[in-house]
Amino acid sequence: MKDLAQQIANKNVLYIHGLNSSAQSRTAKVIKAYLGDKFNVLAETWDLLAPGTAKRINDYVANNNVSLVIASSLGAFYALTITDSVAKILINPCMHPSVEVPKLVKTSDAQVTMFKRLEESVRQNIDAEMRMCTFAGFGDHDELFNYQAEFKRTYGNHMIVVSGEHRLGATSIHKVIESGLAYFESVQSKLNEELITEHYTNLFKGDDFSKWKQQAYDLLNKAYADIGGLLGVPDADALVDDSDMWKIFHRGDTILAVCI
Repeated sequence: MKDLAQQIANKNVLYIHGLNSSAQSRTAKVIKAYLGDKFNVLAETWDLLAPGTAKRINDYVANNNVSLVIASSLGAFYALTITDSVAKILINPCMHPSVEVPKLVKTSDAQVTMFKRLEESVRQNIDAEMRMCTFAGFGDHDELFNYQAEFKRTYGNHMIVVSGEHRLGATSIHKVIESGLAYFESVQSKLNEELITEHYTNLFKGDDFSKWKQQAYDLLNKAYADIGGLLGVPDADALVDDSDMWKIFHRGDTILAVCI
């Protein structure tokens, strides 16, 4: 996150459209016209009701050097499924498609189940970094749904309410994007002011855990002390052997949190 503003300036921006829309939508054109002189704006047409779309979007982000995603409505939900720590600006996000999509189009039981699984996956992947990477804009008269309260509760107060319904006008879209970019610039400034010593490190099987394993083991034993510590995990080496992936949040060489 520390070089986020520079990363956005030097890489690609992806717009993800909403339900029954496309890469040629009015919103896509408004965004391209607004950002086109500063950013390389990409837009693809996605089948948002098809299995595997979340993976295809994740792969697209990884393969096309995308550092900022702007997404609207159901597309904004798919932006939340992106596991890379890219900056996200969401416009009237649909946070529960399993509830909202059947109200708008004919939806099969399999599609509802797919959305429920994706919603659960999004919930499981929310951490401090994901919250920091996510900004949203909401129309003050959205006639379809309104997830302002849930967004604030889940991701924080980095959001803005603008004039408009679910399909925002150009001026309101501009305001959401401008506010989102300003937010990410402020995040960078805040991190710079706070010694930029907090980082995430991901480790997978076969990586070198030696620097972190004992500290992580002690931290988790302390956290679970009330129930006897890490039962069935006798030492730090066993913790490494029994896990597939670690996500470590640390300040310098000190672990603040770890997800295994």
